[in-house]
Amino acid sequence: MLTRLAEITGTANVLHGDDMQGYATDWMGKYTGHPLAVVRPANTGQVSEVMRLASETRTPVVPISGNTGLVGGTHTEGGILLSLERLNTIREIRPEARIAIVEAGVIIASLHDAVEEHGLIFPLLFGASNGGRVSGWLA
Repeated sequence: MLTRLAEITGTANVLHGDDMQGYATDWMGKYTGHPLAVVRPANTGQVSEVMRLASETRTPVVPISGNTGLVGGTHTEGGILLSLERLNTIREIRPEARIAIVEAGVIIASLHDAVEEHGLIFPLLFGASNGGRVSGWLA
């Protein structure tokens, strides 16, 4: 499984063992899981391929965003933690339409800064804005 995941995302983007500790434990240390691996895809094509492999092998997948939550939402045993951190591009800001087109791994504070350059505000404010990612608050 690890070999097949590495073929999809590259070896450096499949973490296992001690390398995934920062992902398998929440920032307060209250919840610790034992995932098979942390996979960090770079694009939606890789996400799709990881999901296809997980479906074929019946391996659970838990998406992980900034890992700033306090309720153990990313806790998994034997599954894949699908990190969205590399999907972090702000693709387009359309000030006239008040629209920002962003990828799931964009950090909230980065989105605040980007829209401010266009005289806009992004109205979501919370304590984890510097680490929280767009995908984390959409769930």
